[in-house]
Amino acid sequence: MLESYKNSISLHQAIGQYLGVDKFQMGRVHQTLSGEMVRSKSEVIIADKLTRYQIPFEYEKRLEAGGYGFWPDFTIKVGDQTYYWEHLGLLDLEQYRQNWAIKKAWYDQYFPGQLLITEEGSTVSQSAELLIKKHLLKDTEEAEPSVEGVVDQKKANITSVKVWTEGKTDWKHLKAAFTRLKADGLFTNLEIQFQENIEEMGDKDLLNSCRLYSHDQHQMPIFFLFDRDVPDTISKVKDTGQDYKHWENEFTR
Repeated sequence: MLESYKNSISLHQAIGQYLGVDKFQMGRVHQTLSGEMVRSKSEVIIADKLTRYQIPFEYEKRLEAGGYGFWPDFTIKVGDQTYYWEHLGLLDLEQYRQNWAIKKAWYDQYFPGQLLITEEGSTVSQSAELLIKKHLLKDTEEAEPSVEGVVDQKKANITSVKVWTEGKTDWKHLKAAFTRLKADGLFTNLEIQFQENIEEMGDKDLLNSCRLYSHDQHQMPIFFLFDRDVPDTISKVKDTGQDYKHWENEFTR
């Protein structure tokens, strides 16, 4: 065993298995703020955010319905409402996507409106924060603005927008150009808040963020700008005959 183990985790798992530890528990190798052991670093991010917001959760508690059972990553009770949070980490694998489609249909049938989803990527922290504020803090001051508030601001001729880009330098070029234009007396009444990424986001993470934000209400329009180098992604962010897509939420772009 000592000659063949790949890393300290596999060594610990081999010893645990020899000592009779439940195989299902073997993958729980990352510790969270609450002391809970989870399977991935992304789940640590989610668990730690829940802990900081003082939202209790149960990790991988078995859930049964219709003769089937699954283990949601996080089971969360807020008042009389229960949510099941699933973090999707391997969507690039065909078998994983097929299994998830079955699981998602099961949630839709037996627990409609109770499923929260995040996907693996560089925006896990932001996605988790948004879900927490939207669904789990609805009755607190941390909640997102009400629809009425957004409508009032929309009618007031909004002159501020947010812009997200793929690359870690894209926003810098746009910000520099915008600053120059304003210095030349153009767009003086417009304010742009750039999502200043310090790491490369890429088209997949940007698209995931766009989809997530399109289901929420915001105080100002949000624009997600994509490069043209991935045709499959571009086809998903353009309406027919247009160079843009107007998402279903009328307050979000």
